[in-house]
Amino acid sequence: MFEFKIDNLNRTISCVFEGRLLIENPDETIKKIVDKVQALNSDFDSEFSVVIDLAKVDFISSSFLRICVAVAKFVGPEKNSVINVSSHVMKIFSVSGLVSVLNVKQ
Repeated sequence: MFEFKIDNLNRTISCVFEGRLLIENPDETIKKIVDKVQALNSDFDSEFSVVIDLAKVDFISSSFLRICVAVAKFVGPEKNSVINVSSHVMKIFSVSGLVSVLNVKQ
């Protein structure tokens, strides 16, 4: 479903998702991301930013929006972004009113 890519130099955790994101248990995904952020913040005594990369995603469900909002709340809006969003997926973020809140970029 997704993999982590860590950039220690820039203190960034990229969560690279792919496929159709019909997530049945968003709490599990949220926990994995939050746990990774907490571990790296502790190991490096620094705050990491989270980048959610959707380059290989063609559909997101409302449960995925919940994941994005939860991660943004945890790290803070200034340390969160959603990138490489297709025009189709961007429409979903736009309709939900979350483009600016989640720092969504095509």
